[in-house]
Amino acid sequence: MHGSHRINLLQLCQHENIIRFYGSVESATNHQIYLEYVAGGSLLNKIGCDGSLREGVAQHYFKQLITEMAYIHSLGVVHRDLKPQNILIGHSNLIKIIDFGLASLFRNETTHDEKLLTTYYGTRSYMSPQVYSRLPYRGEPADIWSSAIILIFMLVGNLPWTEASHKDRNCQLWFHGRYNNHSWKNIQNTIFDLLRQLLIYDPEQRATINKKRYDLYLDERIKEVFIEFSNSNSPSSY
Repeated sequence: MHGSHRINLLQLCQHENIIRFYGSVESATNHQIYLEYVAGGSLLNKIGCDGSLREGVAQHYFKQLITEMAYIHSLGVVHRDLKPQNILIGHSNLIKIIDFGLASLFRNETTHDEKLLTTYYGTRSYMSPQVYSRLPYRGEPADIWSSAIILIFMLVGNLPWTEASHKDRNCQLWFHGRYNNHSWKNIQNTIFDLLRQLLIYDPEQRATINKKRYDLYLDERIKEVFIEFSNSNSPSSY
């Protein structure tokens, strides 16, 4: 993606959980972007050092992640490369989402109708089945899928599968409801029930963020943060 595209989206997305954009300088040979400094390193490094995160810590980060997603989705923006490498840990464990180079607008700028995306970016292990299979896809459910993979990684320190396809045995077992074969089967029941709603193959059945209630804390009522997605209007192809 061009630097101007990234800058435009960073200027649009002003949120405490998004890296702050301070400005840019462009010359004939390069384009420098000035961003907020975050001292705590990446979520990937934190998980790598600790092996996995305590459930309360993982829930704290996940709450912030879905808050950030609800915000950018309300602006018609999808990130498309959510992963621990793109989440920094700042002061007081405040997460900062970075790297909007692959982000995209998913609503028509004139009519505001949702449009299907047909460019396929991201990191393989975090891609939804539709993105991995290079099918036209809706942006919001793709980000939701990635967030669920991040939650699993935080809790167990491993990815559940290499790719979201029937060629991957672990993913195939998941799609067929054989959950006991996974190394992360002992995730707390309430969170596991949520994962089963977030990691549904069909994006039309996948849970989405309840934008009116995304600020609820994540405990026994974790599922209240999400609602099942229903949309009577089919998005246009893009």
